[in-house]
Amino acid sequence: MIVREILEHDRSSLVGLVSMMIGDSNKEVVANEIVNDFYTSKFFSTFVLEINDQIESYVAFKREPFEGSNQIGEIVFLGTKETARKLGYGRLVVEHTEKFAREEGIRKLYVKLIHSTRKQSVFG
Repeated sequence: MIVREILEHDRSSLVGLVSMMIGDSNKEVVANEIVNDFYTSKFFSTFVLEINDQIESYVAFKREPFEGSNQIGEIVFLGTKETARKLGYGRLVVEHTEKFAREEGIRKLYVKLIHSTRKQSVFG
């Protein structure tokens, strides 16, 4: 078991995990756009928990880009495969992110919570 930064070969697994959280009718397209931001935006740092070459959980941390907020971050996405829930994997990726944020000089870390039975509408 390892928590690490995302690699290019993680892309399809991440799209699958993100799409599970989205209620939009075109969730695959939306999930691809979100995951693309994980790889291309300088504001995102995304980590995965990998077991036996399988991504079981992930967290996307975003530095707030507005002026004067260089010490603020937010966990904007956090997901775990349904088959891997209740095993502490989400806690492990969050703890990794908290440590990373402290090392980056982040003083405040926010988390937006959405109930697990309610899908998030990203563009609706």
